[in-house]
Amino acid sequence: MNADMTYDPLVIKIMKKEIQGYDVVFSGCASRDFKGYELGAGCCMLNRRTLEKISFRCLEFKNGEVILLQELDLIKLGSKVKKGFFLCINHYKSKNEAKSVDPQPLGLFRSITTSRFVRYILISASIMLRHDISGRLARLVYRFLPEIR
Repeated sequence: MNADMTYDPLVIKIMKKEIQGYDVVFSGCASRDFKGYELGAGCCMLNRRTLEKISFRCLEFKNGEVILLQELDLIKLGSKVKKGFFLCINHYKSKNEAKSVDPQPLGLFRSITTSRFVRYILISASIMLRHDISGRLARLVYRFLPEIR
């Protein structure tokens, strides 16, 4: 869980329900820096077996962008991952300003861009180019195609 977010009071119950049959479940959140929703680890639950196999680390580039590497580990392990918007999450930009997301289904665009294959390519390219390619791509898409949100 992120420290700058508040969650549905039933967060544990909801996430335990969603992880059934999976190794990991991610619930997306409202982004603080652009108009859109992220499908990152705003809230994430891993089963114990998977948790023991990955290490939590990141790459920080000179431009300040950060890429978390756990998702790459999950892909390499062949973990069953479920992504969606399962919780009500408020993401705070300041003490009095937050963006919210409610539970909702994934659209076609998000289903494609969060697939294992696409995420592997985006993360690998980001590491090689030393820029968060997926974040930049999302900002461009939401800027020019706001109806995709």
